[in-house]
Amino acid sequence: LLYANHAEPDIAAVQRREREALERCYGSPEQREAVAAFREKRQPDFRKLR
Repeated sequence: LLYANHAEPDIAAVQRREREALERCYGSPEQREAVAAFREKRQPDFRKLR
């Protein structure tokens, strides 16, 4: 993402790409498992997501 945005003069385009990337990450099953594991004070089990 940094490489894709380093020469972009349009700040709105940079912000749009960053928002889209964050939405993909924060909505993922991996992220939900990581947060659940943190709250439950356990190691995350990503094997069940494959």
